[in-house]
Amino acid sequence: MRGIWLVVVLSVVAILLAADAQQAGNVARVGVLFGSPASSWIEALRQGLRDVGLVEGRNVLIEWRSADGRYERLPGLAYELVQLGVDVLIAHPTVAVQAARRATTTIPIVMPASADPVGAGLVESLARPGGNITGSTFISSEITGKRLELLKEMVPHARLVAVVVNPDNPATALQFAQARAAGAALGVRLRLIEIRAETQLDAAFAALLRDRADALFVIDDPMLGSKRVDIVKQVATARLPAMYGWRDWVDAGGLMVTAQKWPSTVSRG
Repeated sequence: MRGIWLVVVLSVVAILLAADAQQAGNVARVGVLFGSPASSWIEALRQGLRDVGLVEGRNVLIEWRSADGRYERLPGLAYELVQLGVDVLIAHPTVAVQAARRATTTIPIVMPASADPVGAGLVESLARPGGNITGSTFISSEITGKRLELLKEMVPHARLVAVVVNPDNPATALQFAQARAAGAALGVRLRLIEIRAETQLDAAFAALLRDRADALFVIDDPMLGSKRVDIVKQVATARLPAMYGWRDWVDAGGLMVTAQKWPSTVSRG
C-alpha cells in the first residue's frame, strides 16, 4: 500500500507544482473520489502528503467524496468536485476514474491503481497514455489466471470454483475473462456470484452453498474489500478454501492471496 501512495503523492506534487498551485498565498485543492469507504487508504494519503510538506487544512484543502459502494453515484460526485475547481483529482477504482474522466478533460486525474487502464479504455498505452490521466497499475487482469492456477494447485480436487465479483466494476469483466480462460485449461467450471451491495452477501453465500462449490475466488474490488471481514467470516462458515487478491484479506483471516508487486507507472504525455 505504501508503494501505491508514494506514486500517488509524487504525481500530485508534480501536478500542483506544474500548475503553480503552491505559490505563496495559494492553497492547493485536491479532490478525492472513492467508490467505497477506504479509511486505511485515506490515512495513507494524508500521511504521504504530510511527508512532503502538504498538511490538510494548512496548505492543502482536500475535498473527500465516497459513493459508499453505490457506484451509480460516482458521476454526480465527480461533477461536484470539478465544479469546486480542484487542482487535481484522485480517483479509485476504475469506475471512479471513468466517472472523473467523463466529468473533465482538463483537470489532471491520478489513479492509485487500476487493474488494466488500457483495457478499460482509460489510456491509450502505459508509455503514452494521452489525455489527462496518470497513476499506476497492477495489471491484475493478467495475473488473474495465475491466481486460479495456484488455487487449483492448493485444491487439486476442485472442479467447481465460485467466483465472487462486483459486476458494477468495469475491471471485473477483464479479470473474469482471464479466469474463465484459465479455468477451461485447468478443467475447472466457474460459478459467478455477483454482489453489488453488502445487503446481498447472505443471499450470495446461500446460493454458493447450494451449488456445493469446491473453492472460492474473490476478484479485486474496493466495495468487496470494504466488506472483507464479513466475507471471510462467511467463507469460514462455509469451510471453503479461498483465493483473494490483496494481503489485507489474509490479515482479516482469509486463507490465501498472491503477492502484489510494485505497480507499473502510467506516464503522462
